[in-house]
Amino acid sequence: MWKNPELQTSVIQVPVTLSGAIAPIHQAEEVNICDCFHFLFLSVLLLLSQMPLHSQAAVSRAVHRLQVPFPGIELPMMMPKEKPPITVVGDVGGRIAIIVDDIIDDVDGFVAAAEILKERGAYKIYVMATHGLLSADAPCLIEESAINEVVVTNTIPHEVQKLQCPKIKTVDVSMILSEAIRRIHNGESMSYLFRNITVDD
Repeated sequence: MWKNPELQTSVIQVPVTLSGAIAPIHQAEEVNICDCFHFLFLSVLLLLSQMPLHSQAAVSRAVHRLQVPFPGIELPMMMPKEKPPITVVGDVGGRIAIIVDDIIDDVDGFVAAAEILKERGAYKIYVMATHGLLSADAPCLIEESAINEVVVTNTIPHEVQKLQCPKIKTVDVSMILSEAIRRIHNGESMSYLFRNITVDD
């Protein structure tokens, strides 16, 4: 029983409206009403994924109470995304390998890549990332790995991680970020900042 009759009318009307809207797209005079319910159902799932957990639970209980059938419609099975195997293109024997990423948190992938590079004869292996989260046991894994050094900026505090792993090095970007903010605020050239930055900075 709906507490709000207007809401009930609106919900029932949505699939009917969708059938009229979807039909011209598919160059058909009409679309099966079940297809419209399917479209609506997937839209609700998308919205549900953005809700807080307590709201998700409430909606889930309501859906189970409704037990709405979808004849002839099978939702696709969502499979976990598989990562492709790590491959090395070119010869790294006797050379310095540098792995670059925007963020380093879970280091399993970096450690695996370093092992393969070491097997291929890389002389030294460096990992460079802008943001160093380095959560959980990341420092210990780095320390025990074939990685020679991990270089990150200080956008995220990681002093504790550095105590656990001497291989972690920090590049201070506070001055360049503050100067960039000042230039943006005053409407000054940003390209000048990056053209004239010194090696020491």
